[in-house]
Amino acid sequence: MLRQFDRHQGLMLRCSALAMGACLLMGSALDAEARTYRHGRPQARAALEAQRKPLQKPQPKAQDALLAVVSIAKQRITIYGPQGVLGHSPISSGAPGHATPTGVFTVLQKNKFHRSNIYSGAPMPFMQRLTWSGIALHAGALPGYPASHGCIRLPMNFAQDLWAMTRLGARVVVMPDEAQPKAVAHAKLPTPTLFPPDVAEAPQAVKTAAAESNERTDAAPPAPKPHNPIEWARLRKAPLAARAAAKAQEAKELSLMAVEKAREANAAIKAVVLAERAIGEAKAKRASTADYVAKIERQRPALAEKAREALKAVEEREAQALAALPELKAKEEAAVAAAFEASAQAWGAEFEGERAAIAAKSAEKTASGEPISILVSRKTGRIQIRQGWETLYDAPATFTGGAEPLGTHVYVALEPGEDGQSLRWTSVSFNGGAPAPEVRARGRKPAAAAAPVASKETAESVLEKFELSEASRAFIAERLWTGATLIISDQGPSHETGKTTDFVILTR
Repeated sequence: MLRQFDRHQGLMLRCSALAMGACLLMGSALDAEARTYRHGRPQARAALEAQRKPLQKPQPKAQDALLAVVSIAKQRITIYGPQGVLGHSPISSGAPGHATPTGVFTVLQKNKFHRSNIYSGAPMPFMQRLTWSGIALHAGALPGYPASHGCIRLPMNFAQDLWAMTRLGARVVVMPDEAQPKAVAHAKLPTPTLFPPDVAEAPQAVKTAAAESNERTDAAPPAPKPHNPIEWARLRKAPLAARAAAKAQEAKELSLMAVEKAREANAAIKAVVLAERAIGEAKAKRASTADYVAKIERQRPALAEKAREALKAVEEREAQALAALPELKAKEEAAVAAAFEASAQAWGAEFEGERAAIAAKSAEKTASGEPISILVSRKTGRIQIRQGWETLYDAPATFTGGAEPLGTHVYVALEPGEDGQSLRWTSVSFNGGAPAPEVRARGRKPAAAAAPVASKETAESVLEKFELSEASRAFIAERLWTGATLIISDQGPSHETGKTTDFVILTR
């Protein structure tokens, strides 16, 4: 009984000690926070205040965020939608030695309860991945200065709100300084193609309008509205998928036919080779038989007649082989030509099938609202277009204006313009240029990198520095709508760009 009491008393003492320790720890944490607030740096106090108070911002609908701009210098993130600023918050970016890379990113993955697979399973609530090498937005401690291992930490309540506002593929721009996106309108910005309505839609529109208004159906039909690329893609998705399937089947059949024609051509070539070989053997046999006949005629005249008959038979076989050769060669020529023609048809059908498959896939992605991303890179001298993290288009771009740096300029299509035929764009620009490469000398320390050359180009002027082909402009126009991104840069796609990413442009 005494032992039981002792165990119970010991348990009570241990619980009391734990409770007292927790109180002391909590008090120490509160004291530390108070000391930071009273004596710490101003940005630390601002960060603590921001985490204590709820964020003063409108409550947008989910999926409204089109652009997030992070300022490393100001330790701040601002979210933009079609109507302007949706919200902003302090952040904590990468500490010295773990600097957060600057550039153009997209949200690649979202996980509410993620844990780091690099830093001992550290919790990263409401994680939104920016690179597969480990950079992400997530909830975390904000001491008021850069303190992370490269990620962008957010207050918990803001991280939760931002989670509901973004979609996979949402654009995130991380800048060394602060820059306010600005509205931009320019004749060289791409415009969407508006497709004429289907002729069969007008009667149905009249019937629907008449049924709703109880009016006569013989009234003048209202003019059907043209379709934007998303509406057109939804109408064309099924036909394009069927066409792609038909083209794939046609390519398969023509490929099988090409294989069969190639087999026939090989057989015809083999027949010619065998015939020429037989002619050669017949000539050799005729020569040896003629020598034998001459020898027999000298040595055994009685057997000469029989030898001459054998020579005649050899000569007849040689003549038959020579007579058959032209026909065999004609068949060979025809079979080879047919094989080449079949191969050309198969290649053409395969090419058309690939184009049809791209059109069907693009229509499916466009119909789902998946925006396109356009990169015009002076480093590569090309324009590339991605949709749903797949490259759909790659073609040359012509740059003008010499070697002056362009900078990196990001344009986001916010919403349709008032005329319903154009798009309203916002833009944000990096004008710091690209840092010069490190120069190494044998046996010496690397020389200090030269200061980056600043670009003088604006979001408007840089649009005049390149030209795209009509085919490139048409490809863009047929898929362009709200949420699309245009990036013009001195840089090309970074090593972070892969099969499961959008374009990732690193400026540092």
